[in-house]
Parts: sequence; C-alpha cells; structure tokens
Amino acid sequence: MTSTHSCSFVRSSRNRAKAFTLTETLVITWVLVMLAGLGLGGYRGAMARMGQVKEFAAGKTLIAAYLQYAADHNGQFMVAQYEGASPEVDTQILEMPDGTVVRGTELHRYPYRLSPYFDYKINGTSLVNDNKKQIDRVFSGNMHSYGVSLCPAFGINYYFLGGYKVDNAHSEEQMRETAFSLPQVEKPSSLLVFATAFSPDVNGSRVEGRFGIEPPAYRTELWDQNLHVDPRHQGKALCAFLDGSLRSYSVDALRDMRFWSKTAQAENNPDYRVNVSGSTGIGGGSGGRR
Repeated sequence: MTSTHSCSFVRSSRNRAKAFTLTETLVITWVLVMLAGLGLGGYRGAMARMGQVKEFAAGKTLIAAYLQYAADHNGQFMVAQYEGASPEVDTQILEMPDGTVVRGTELHRYPYRLSPYFDYKINGTSLVNDNKKQIDRVFSGNMHSYGVSLCPAFGINYYFLGGYKVDNAHSEEQMRETAFSLPQVEKPSSLLVFATAFSPDVNGSRVEGRFGIEPPAYRTELWDQNLHVDPRHQGKALCAFLDGSLRSYSVDALRDMRFWSKTAQAENNPDYRVNVSGSTGIGGGSGGRR
C-alpha cells in the first residue's frame, strides 16, 4: 500500500513538474516575442527619426541655396519651371563633378539649376532616403538625370513663387499673382517655398518626390486629397519657408492659401482664389491642376 501510494505520488509530482515547465516555456516564448516586437518597433522608430533628420537637413540646404541664388541675382527668385521653347536654359550645359552632363528638359525644373548653390550634392539634398532608392530603381541608365529633375524629394511652390515660363514668358496672370522677389511678400516666414512631395504614378510606381507642389486652390479648388504634398513624417509634410525656417504641417493645415500666395497673405484670405482672366496661363480651364 505504502509503496503503491508512494509511486502514485511520484508520478503526480512528475506530471505537475512537466506541466509547470511547459507553462514556463510558453511564458518565456511570449516574453521573447513581445521583446522582439518592441525591438523591431524601436528599430523602425529610430529609422523613421533618422530619415526625418536627413530630410530636415536636406530642406535646410535647399532653402539656403534658394535664398543665396536670389541674393546673387539682384533679389530675383529662381524661375521654378520652364515649359515649351526655353532658350534661356535649352542652350545651357551643366557638367556635374562626376562628369554627368545635364541639358535640355533636365534643366527645365529646379534641382539641377539650383545645384551649384548646394555644391552639386544631389545625393542627400535632392535625393533623400527612400526617394533616392526609388529614383535609382525607376529611372535607370541614361534616364537617371531626368528622374532626378522630375522627382526630387522636395517640391517647389511654382505656382506662386518664382513662377514658371511657357515658351520663355510669364503670363499676365502670373505677373499679377506670383512673387518674384522678397519685397513683394508680406510674411516671408509663412510663405511656403518647398515641401516634401510625391508622384502617385511614375512608370507604375509611387515615388516620394516631385519637382513641384500645387496649392489647394488656384482658380478653383485643386486638392481632392493632398495633391503632390506628402505628409510622410508622422502625418505631416516637412515645409521650408521664405525666411529660411523649416516646420511640419498636416495636409489640412496647408489648405490655408496664405501659405502659398502673396495676395492671400495681403488680403488675409485663407480661401483665396485667383480671378479668371482668360483661358491661357497656369492651369488653363482645369483650374490649375497639372
């Protein structure tokens, strides 16, 4: 009897020991999974912060270069974009330090024309973080320079600042609406120059970059969502302003036209619209969407 009872007690103890060990294993496994998840989340968070720091540095470099260009050109802002026949830039050839030759339509947009003012450092200034990887993938070979000019990480406020020329001329509408020099702007600290941008479809891919950002409204409302402005940093777009400052704003905040237009600032009108003066000029009959 005693022997049988003792044997039964030993088996019961062993069963409980096995059950306890299994529970411990499950708990330890769960803790390790949780720690791994926290580690991965922490790593991702650190990488996101690092990416934001890099883009902030690029934005500071860009706005400093933009302002230096104006200082070297009697206070006149750089023409943001050229379309059509553009002898001002079509006759130019820009040789980069690595031997790359840039010409033609690659100079119609701002990145390469501004590059002498940031020591031609395209990587880290025009191309940043995932944007660089995307450009390298989508625009290979001899199309790379074209991709750099088309999809830099930051887009410029080309509707209302520096303007753009079609067949080498500004429209009458632009001459009224666009700021071409600093004295024309009432609040430089609030006038947007650059913002993180995106192109929704470039050769079938979404790219974190575009040469131009478009306002929420021109003649009519343009933004159905966030046309070309990319809030890729915790739901906010990184923005560079005409006084050289950088701040982050949500897409909703950037619907205020006073960020975009000198006239909106002067009239203190967040819902400003350009008066229709004809069927030509920026946007034509589509209300400004390009």
